[in-house]
Amino acid sequence: MRFRLSRTGIPLAASAILVMGVMATVAATSPDAPNASWPSADSPIFLGLSTEVVSEVLANPKAQDNIRILPSDATAQREALWQGMVLNFVQCRALLGVYETWQSTGKAPGLAAQILPTRPQEGVVRDAQVVDQFYRAEIASGDISRLRSDLTNESGCGVWIPSKPGDTTGPTIADVVAAG
Repeated sequence: MRFRLSRTGIPLAASAILVMGVMATVAATSPDAPNASWPSADSPIFLGLSTEVVSEVLANPKAQDNIRILPSDATAQREALWQGMVLNFVQCRALLGVYETWQSTGKAPGLAAQILPTRPQEGVVRDAQVVDQFYRAEIASGDISRLRSDLTNESGCGVWIPSKPGDTTGPTIADVVAAG
C-alpha cells in the first residue's frame, strides 16, 4: 500500500483530517510572529529528540508557515505538528542517505530505527510509524525508483526540507535526488 504524503511529510489522510479540523475551527490563519507562542528547543515536547534538529525546524521559515496555519490557541495541534516536522526532517535526511548509498552501491542499506519524542502528542507516534513502515516497504521492494519518486514528488518531504541542516537557501532533498 502506498501513501501519498503532504509537504509536511504527514500522510495525506492524516493531513486532510488535520486541515479539516483546522478549517472547522478557524476562518483565517494565525498571524503570530515566530516564537510569540512557540516552544523553544528545550521545551518538554522535544524531549528525546535532537536539539540541533529541533532548533533547525523552529527556525525554518517553511516550518513556521506550517504552524501559522493553526490558530495560536491550538497548542496541542501545534505541538503535534512541531514534533512531526522534527521527525520528518530526521527521517527524510536519513532517506536521502539511503537513496545516495543505494544509488552509488546498487544495494539498499537499512534505515536506522526511528527516534520518537519522550512525550509525544496525540497521533504523532501512530503517524510516524505509518510513514516509517511505508518507507521501509519501499526500501524492501528493491526498486530505487519508488524512493526517488517519493523524495521528489510535490507531496513528499523532499521538496521543502533542506538537504543540509539549516541551509534554507540551498538545495532541498528533492533537488539533490533529482540532480543525482
